[in-house]
Amino acid sequence: MGNKWASTFNLRWILAILILGSLVLLTAVLWRQLENRPAEESLEILPKKVDLALGKLHYTQNEDGQSSWSLSADQAEYLRESGQARLDQVHLEIFRAGEFGKVTLDAGQGQLLQESQQLEVWDQVVVRTSRQERLVADRLHYDGVQRRLTADGQIELQTPRVELTGKGLQIELDQGRLLLKSGVRMLVHPAQQELNTRE
Repeated sequence: MGNKWASTFNLRWILAILILGSLVLLTAVLWRQLENRPAEESLEILPKKVDLALGKLHYTQNEDGQSSWSLSADQAEYLRESGQARLDQVHLEIFRAGEFGKVTLDAGQGQLLQESQQLEVWDQVVVRTSRQERLVADRLHYDGVQRRLTADGQIELQTPRVELTGKGLQIELDQGRLLLKSGVRMLVHPAQQELNTRE
């Protein structure tokens, strides 16, 4: 009886040791597999060639202790090799822009070169000023150093009195100058006072 109990006890210990050894071996194999796997395969966070991805971006450029312009985006991907940041749902605010007052820009996509303060935007670009001016363009470039807006393609500009269309645009914000380069068409609306007089 004693020998039978001892045999059963030894058998249980042997089984327990075998199970424990199998678990240790399985854990070691899995750990080695995960350790050898590249980070991008394990995490699958960043696309290729993207060094940093952010869910939200907010950046403010200061000049002489004051905010010159502020940029925000719903998503940003930074490429260290080129120093570029790809942006989605871009919103730009330019402060103290001469006679234009405060200028805001919205676009679906953009690309920022932070060091040189160059911003390229496209996809439903709309610019608004404090003077109730509204500019629509396919693509637009903002030079934060020169504080200049430029466009090569078709643009539409609306003010309370005038509607302008043309191709090619340059706006010197601090000087309050606007230049349309070619194919300019203008529609002037009568002033509200003139309309009331006629009525």
